[in-house]
Amino acid sequence: MMPGDHTESLPLTAAQREIWIAHQLSTDKASYNLAEYVDIRGAVDVGLLTTAIRRANLEAETLKVRFTLLDDGTPRQTVQPLTEEDWPVPLVDATDRNDPRAALETWMRDDVARPVDLLDGPVYADTLFKLADDHYLWYRRAHHIVLDGHSGALITQRAAEIYGELATAGENATPPAPPLDPLRTLLAADAEYRASQACADDRVFWRGRLGDCPPPATLTTGGSTDERLRTRSTGHLPAEDFERLKASARRCRTGWTALAMAALGIYLHRLTGERELTLGLPTAGRVRSELKTVPGMISNAVPLRLTVQPDDRLVDVVRRTSAEAREVMRHQRYRSEDMRRDLGLSGGGEPLFGPQINIMPFGHRLRFGPCDAVVRNISLGAFDDLAIALYPGVDDGSLRADLDANPARYGPKEPGAHLNAFLSLLRNLALAEPDTPINTLDLLDASAPGRPNPDSDATPPPVVDATLPELFERRARETPDAVAVVFEDEEVTYGELDLRATRLAWELTARGVGRERVVAVALPRSVELVVALLAVVKAGGAYLPLDPDYPGDRVAFMLADARPVCLVTTADLAARLSPDLDTVILDDPETEQALRTWSTRSPLDGADTATPSPGNAAYVIYTSGSTGRPKGVAVTHRNVVGLLTATEPWFGFGPDDRWTLFHSYAFDFAVWEMWGALLHGGSLVVVPRNVARSPVDFLRLLVARRVTVLNQTPSAFHQLARADEENPELGGRLALRTVIFGGEALDPARLAGWYARHDAASPTLVNMYGITETTVHVTHRPLDVHDSVDRTASVIGRGIPGLRLHVLDAGLRPVPVGVVGELYVGGVQ
Repeated sequence: MMPGDHTESLPLTAAQREIWIAHQLSTDKASYNLAEYVDIRGAVDVGLLTTAIRRANLEAETLKVRFTLLDDGTPRQTVQPLTEEDWPVPLVDATDRNDPRAALETWMRDDVARPVDLLDGPVYADTLFKLADDHYLWYRRAHHIVLDGHSGALITQRAAEIYGELATAGENATPPAPPLDPLRTLLAADAEYRASQACADDRVFWRGRLGDCPPPATLTTGGSTDERLRTRSTGHLPAEDFERLKASARRCRTGWTALAMAALGIYLHRLTGERELTLGLPTAGRVRSELKTVPGMISNAVPLRLTVQPDDRLVDVVRRTSAEAREVMRHQRYRSEDMRRDLGLSGGGEPLFGPQINIMPFGHRLRFGPCDAVVRNISLGAFDDLAIALYPGVDDGSLRADLDANPARYGPKEPGAHLNAFLSLLRNLALAEPDTPINTLDLLDASAPGRPNPDSDATPPPVVDATLPELFERRARETPDAVAVVFEDEEVTYGELDLRATRLAWELTARGVGRERVVAVALPRSVELVVALLAVVKAGGAYLPLDPDYPGDRVAFMLADARPVCLVTTADLAARLSPDLDTVILDDPETEQALRTWSTRSPLDGADTATPSPGNAAYVIYTSGSTGRPKGVAVTHRNVVGLLTATEPWFGFGPDDRWTLFHSYAFDFAVWEMWGALLHGGSLVVVPRNVARSPVDFLRLLVARRVTVLNQTPSAFHQLARADEENPELGGRLALRTVIFGGEALDPARLAGWYARHDAASPTLVNMYGITETTVHVTHRPLDVHDSVDRTASVIGRGIPGLRLHVLDAGLRPVPVGVVGELYVGGVQ
């Protein structure tokens, strides 16, 4: 029995109690496992190494504890009276493996993924691996309830000291003094603090510090992975860059650790645009010297609150970060779980801080006698968001960085992208002067992996300098008898549609419509709706679609804001809208008579119809107003023609295609539907309002009309897919060859059922992205069945030819591939 061994039931530290509770509530109990290995190079004596490990472990009372529960459910711990013979340190010979290191690292990751039963144990385990005669790995896993980072370094260093003494004086040598101190020292100090005025003062400090703190910013995109292990990426800042980083910190009159913390704040600000940030700062919690030689769980993580403004200089952010870190470190013993309770966050799932940065300055390079050794971490335990751990000087003077991500919040590719970007930022900070504005700092450099290029090198599409009515009229001359529009039982040919639209265009011209003049159109779904929209552009005007289902106040706002020359509508809708402007009522007998008179004249008779030019507005569509006041977006003929011309090689649309006008004509997706059909010589099937609201009826319409091109928001398609699943006899008769998604974010996983039912007969599914201001679509991404399985791949796609796409941060600098930013679009659309 080692000195100090006892079997008395002991309380838990406050940190242990919090981990006990979190472990019981967690669905991923393995996330509280810590693991690392010591990479030992040289002719190590395995017998002496095993003895040194056992003796160091026996000194660390926290490794010998067993947990029990009192009758009221209170957890307690007892230090077991173990001897060297009781401590297993198995040796695994891996010299016969093709790649022993890779195989063993896989074994270690699998081991750390196994949950531990705190009442049954064991909560700690060692294993030795032999890779070669002069190369060994000492692996150890512990539950966080018995160890923290400081404790692990203590025990490793102690084992190295004992090995050195044994190697010099023999196996019976007395271990070098002083031994590790007993667990009681830690328990007494923890209890003393919890009952002290210092604890009460710390509580007051943190309540004041966090009372008005906004929700922490995060880099998560909402993606996740099914892997249970936290996703890790590792990288290095080379020694020369690390030295430059230290010099940069000195120029800011602070240490490199403060600069690294500031770098994470700058990084988070640049990617989110947030100015009030709360980072997590892990701390040892050992503010008293006698606690620095006691292994056990007492570490903490405290919020580091930063303010970062876009016009800040580097020195401003670094000095504020340094001052804040010094201040919060004076209050590091107050538990973050207590802070959560004080703020009313416990039980609600709201995080206290966002990404963490953990500076690991202790005990990662050491010697076992004449043998060099380096400590490599595998798992740092549980955390909510991202965690960056920095290890200075571990590998040839470089700065090693591990970035871990919570798999419930991040996909497997994101950590690597963020780590590359963060290291690139550190490289740029190493070269920056103190007065450098942070919004000019790049998150990547020319040599860094993942530097993106905008989609500006694609061959631009041929320029078609024409307007919508010109291109339509060309189709009408080529195929006047082809069906242009279908609504219920009515079919209208291209020649008939052209004539009816021309008549109405002359009527609009007589009422003052011309270039850049807005015409409001409020009509139900019908052939007359298509006639009216075509007539407006023939007259040189820009149509303003007013959906009859829009609320009255939105319609009133749009009319007041756009100030149209006139309104084209029906008698019923005119009575409801009560417009104070010239109104063309299509179902009024006088209007019908007026339109008939135009049929006796040639369009060349009389005044000029103010034929539009490609640069004139073709329509005005108002945004939803979800980000503020709705905005009227005027889109030119050149924009729409450019979109259809650029995408034509991808789709091969033609006269044999039948499209649907499914969406509200006040939604810009309908621009793609209507003009995509008419300018390619296809048929446009106008979907009645009641059919659009019934997935089964819509499915019947698609089958009956042999529709080949379907444009859908994902939410609408999911309803259609459900009807397809419930009515397989209908779904099997679909003639679709292309389905184009747009208008909403697409979750490819929800397409799995569709692919399973239609298999090889499935139409091509394509995701396109864009907004009203960029003329419907700006990116294109063909999908396949694999996309329904891979939940982490982006489906935004690549830019349409003729456009320039850039993904930028809040400082308008490019972000690396895989890192989230905002999409900026330039070009013809």
